Amino acid sequence: MRKLSSVILADLVTSKRKEKSMTQQSLAEATGINRALISRIEKQDFIPSIPQLEQLGEVLGFEPDSVFADTAHDRLPSPSPLRIAVAGTGYVGLSIATLLAQHNHVTAVDILPEKVDLINRRKSPIQDDYIEKYLAEKDLDLTATLDGDYVIIAAPTNYDSARNYFDTSAVEAVIELVLSVNPDAVMVIKSTIPVGYTESVRQKYHTANIIFSPEFLRESKALYDNLYPSRIIVSTDSDDERLVVASRNFA
Repeated sequence: MRKLSSVILADLVTSKRKEKSMTQQSLAEATGINRALISRIEKQDFIPSIPQLEQLGEVLGFEPDSVFADTAHDRLPSPSPLRIAVAGTGYVGLSIATLLAQHNHVTAVDILPEKVDLINRRKSPIQDDYIEKYLAEKDLDLTATLDGDYVIIAAPTNYDSARNYFDTSAVEAVIELVLSVNPDAVMVIKSTIPVGYTESVRQKYHTANIIFSPEFLRESKALYDNLYPSRIIVSTDSDDERLVVASRNFA
């Protein structure tokens, strides 16, 4: 599999820009890409969109496909296909379910039957060009039930700023359901939660099989941000092999 390499792109953009005696500002003006983003590209901190990549190639004189590299040899061994359940099919949950269903058995769970029906008919219940395209064109192992080795919790949480209070009842309802169905499942919380929450629910439910993976996904661009991750964080106990596997697969 070929994937855009931020290292190759950064080296190419920097060297080509300097060969042409261009500053980051002049390159920004020539391509229409913000100068701050040019700087981030050269620091390997930003992956441009395809149109932006094409514009950079046109101005600097390189072919866009020259920044793609074969990453197959870099992959860590994976126990795929895994059985993964994703609780919640908003832009976070559905983008993750779509991404992981390319190589794993994924079940999506939602309380709204019309959303479940749309997903099973390979139609997206939310507006996201990439999700719509993947559901329509990719061979995805994606259905709707609740059972799995790994469960991604993307249930909604509500924050009351007046009381500085997070309503995490939906997350805990999923945790309790998972524990009743498969207490050995690893749960990955993708919902917005307060600091210290993961440790508190581990203690409350007497299980270490709960980890937290925050990200900064954009609405309508959630699957794109998962395909080209630069702002997704996963952390867990390094001495627990099952949780390390979960971190590696969901990072």
